[in-house]
Amino acid sequence: MAMKLAKATPGQYLFTPLGNHTPLPTEVATMWMREGLSLTNVCAPAGARYSGHSLRAGTATSGRSIGCSLEAIATLMGMKNKSKTTVSANYVDALAEPDAAAWELYERYLVSRR
Repeated sequence: MAMKLAKATPGQYLFTPLGNHTPLPTEVATMWMREGLSLTNVCAPAGARYSGHSLRAGTATSGRSIGCSLEAIATLMGMKNKSKTTVSANYVDALAEPDAAAWELYERYLVSRR
């Protein structure tokens, strides 16, 4: 819904300003995420550390949980040159269940709607 309200096109990369077709650098995503988590007093589990790849994993997992293709997920993350195997093996939690947030954020990337 938020992306529709912002009039984002399906080609818009996630986490980038509207109209910007340059993937968000991992370092920037890491900084934004850590600052946001710090402001909300959220800490990574013991022995873990959140990074920009945490956002990629969340995006890939949520999109895949509602049926987005691995090709679409790779493109959204600015990784269209990565193989489906790489995206699936490194970013998707195959056991994740779809939820309302996943539908809201990623439904527009499905080829066929539910």
